[in-house]
Order: sequence, then structure tokens, then C-alpha cells
Amino acid sequence: MISDEVKAEILYDALADDKLELTLFPTEHCNFRCTYCYEDFSIGRMTPEIVNAVKRLIEIRSDDLHDLYISWFGGEPLVAYDIVREVNEFALQMSQRRDPSDPLRLHIGMTTNGYALSEARLTELHASGLRRYQISFDGIGKGHDATRKRADGGATFDVIWKNVLKFNEMREQGALSGASVMLRLHIHPENIRSAIDFAEIVAQNLNPDWFSILIKNVGHYGGKNDKKFAVFDPLSQEYKDGQIQLRNTLKAFFPANTSLEHISVCYAGKANAFTIRADGRIGKCTVALNSKSNVVGILAADGRLELDGPAAGKWLHALRSMSIDDLGCPIGNLHNA
Repeated sequence: MISDEVKAEILYDALADDKLELTLFPTEHCNFRCTYCYEDFSIGRMTPEIVNAVKRLIEIRSDDLHDLYISWFGGEPLVAYDIVREVNEFALQMSQRRDPSDPLRLHIGMTTNGYALSEARLTELHASGLRRYQISFDGIGKGHDATRKRADGGATFDVIWKNVLKFNEMREQGALSGASVMLRLHIHPENIRSAIDFAEIVAQNLNPDWFSILIKNVGHYGGKNDKKFAVFDPLSQEYKDGQIQLRNTLKAFFPANTSLEHISVCYAGKANAFTIRADGRIGKCTVALNSKSNVVGILAADGRLELDGPAAGKWLHALRSMSIDDLGCPIGNLHNA
């Protein structure tokens, strides 16, 4: 059961009109071809017209917002690095024109494979307001490279790990103030030993003050290799044992949760959160990209969100049911809403 107090917090967070969460796809192309990926890479870069429409959206909402969340997604957003910087810098300008007594708080993050996250780009992105990164690993060395491959089939682990170590070094030296990285560690039956080895080098080399860890069981999300890619049964003993060993190795990165009641609420189930695809379509979810129910409108040239009210409203059913499962992933019962 969810307490009335927590329900009120969930509803405020999901319905507040002074808050806007945008997940932006600057391109849907990618320099990787991860074996379990569900994307088809059929859409390329945002056109200049769509980039300008995103900026107009930020401009027309900037006076009435208190919190603007921008999360870069893809594809691989660093493939369209110039678009990321352009929009970040524009949002920063919009926030800086506000009266300090009534600020527009910017929260900018990026989900990236980390391959092109060089020292120069870390510095430039930090200057543009970006503070949060999510970078995925599938283990160490060949264990990672077996599934997270470049588009040409090449290895990726060494370059990404070097970039992560550079972030840690820069943070230690006082640069990148306030920036943090979530390492998303994917596990599946073929890489559990490699994942544990990766956890050991993380524990030895990275500072838990600015790194966090998300251990994620690889799933089947509609990718072309789903039928031949083995995934863990989350109820299996092997999965549970692997989780325990990983968490024990990474215990410094899993501080005790002081919250008595933590409910995971997916962005897709919030009224004030939207994805903007590279072609200007508005959606709710970053996984169900090919689902018709995930198209809820279009971004107009003047920055208006032209929404299909009934289509968007279906995604809010969890706010009515207050089911923990629906709040965590509203798409499960979307068609019953």
C-alpha cells in the first residue's frame, strides 16, 4: 500500500505545471550495434527546423517553469554533439535571464554509450549545463565487447573505460563540479563473471561520491535478436546469487536507503514529461519506439506541443490506479486504461 502522503507527492511531481521533463533524440543513428538493442536506426538527425522548434518550446515555457529537465537520448546523442550543445546553451541562456529570486532550475543529463565522451567534450558539456550521465557496461574487456560493439564490429570497452577514468580524474581535481555518472551494468547468463570482474575494477578505481551503479537484467524489448539472446529469469537462483555478489563487491556504491517508502515512478506516466523524437514526433516512452500508442502528438514549428489528448491521457492511468507496477512501467496496462 502507498501512503496518502506519498500519493500526494507522486501526483504533485507528475502533474505540476511549473515542471517540464523533455527527453530529446538529437539523432536516432548510433555508432554502436549492441546485440540486444531494440532500435532500428531508421531516423537520422534532427533537422535545423526541429532543433529551432525545440528551442522555441524552451523559450515559451521558460518564464512559467521552475524546473526544466532535459535528458539526451538516441540513438547515440554524441553522434549529434553539435545539436546537444546548441540546445543546452540556449536553455542556459533562458535560465540566466530569469530573476535570481525566481530561478529556472536546469537539470540536464545524457544517456550515452560513452565512446565519444572525451576530456574536451566533458569540459564543453559541463560549461553548457550538463551534469548527469548514464553510461552502460556489459562487463569487462571481451565480456563487454561481445555485446556492445561498434557499428563496424570493433571493440568498445577500452575507450569507454578510459573516458570514465578521465571523468573520475577531472572530478578529483576539482573540475566538473556537481557532475555525476550512473554506470548501468547489464547482466545476462553469458556475462555474469565478466560483470563481477568489472565491479571489482569499479570498486578499486572510482569514487562513489560521484558515481552510482544500476544493475540491470537485460530484457527482450523487441530487438531483432530477442529470440536468440538468453536473459535471466529474475526468480532464478543464478540471478539472485549474481546480484548478491555484485552488490557485495560494490557495497560502497549502495549506501543504506534512509527512505522508509520509495516508489519508482516512470517518466512516461507523468503529465509533464514527453519524448521528442528526431523527426519531431512527441512520445512518452524511450523503449516502445515502434508502438502506435507511443505517438501522442507533434512538435509544431513555433514550439507548441500539439498533443492528441486521449492518446496522451492513456499514459496517465497509473496516476488513477496508484498501482506500484503501473507507476514503475505504465505501458504494461496501457491498452486497458
